[in-house]
Amino acid sequence: MTFIQSNNCRVVRSGLRRPRWIGRHCRQLAIFDRDCSPSMSGQKAKDASQACFELVRALALPENRDGFVVSVVDFSGNAKIKHNSVPAAELAQNLKPISIPLLAGGTNITAGLEQAEALCRKTPTDAQDGTRWLRPIVVLFSDGCHNTGRGPESVAASLRKRADVVTVAYGTDADVNLLRGLATSPQHFYKCKDGSDLRQFFAAVGSTMTASLAAGVNATKALGQIQLSSEGRTQ
Repeated sequence: MTFIQSNNCRVVRSGLRRPRWIGRHCRQLAIFDRDCSPSMSGQKAKDASQACFELVRALALPENRDGFVVSVVDFSGNAKIKHNSVPAAELAQNLKPISIPLLAGGTNITAGLEQAEALCRKTPTDAQDGTRWLRPIVVLFSDGCHNTGRGPESVAASLRKRADVVTVAYGTDADVNLLRGLATSPQHFYKCKDGSDLRQFFAAVGSTMTASLAAGVNATKALGQIQLSSEGRTQ
């Protein structure tokens, strides 16, 4: 998956082919872990909400054959499941935007990851009724630093045994080193400086997941190969 610069516009290309006859009985859980701490208020939250909506809409395309189920977790001082295992086509009609709690209480990344792990534990791992479940994908983005509760490293390590974890430093104040360490690998960590970058990145994630589902393969490798501009990727 690459972003190619052309006349100041970036075009997404995927190296994955999508044979429609493969993987038509595959399904996959996608979990969005969204930072809704006070620093996310205003335009930043609006832009992130729009990026999430566009990603859900991409997963809901008819060519995906209802293969994606999506959960949404919002975290600030604690974490709450906003949508629990909803088909992407249904969620595209009623995805709730990011809202900042009145008593947000800081940024607790650990709580968000704990909720994601609990959701992954409920996802089938073996074929049932002719359906094969691919490895779940967790996409976590944060614009700040973990500052509430115990550190997230141990729960992230446990989650990585069950799911592919992609982390995104959203904005210039995010804890780059922490988020890189929480991801499945350093290649599964990305930086997005603003809402435009986040929408571009989520579009690439949606294309990657769609192609992987069609091929009937886990997206682990492909999610670590998305190429961004030099400002958006930290090696």
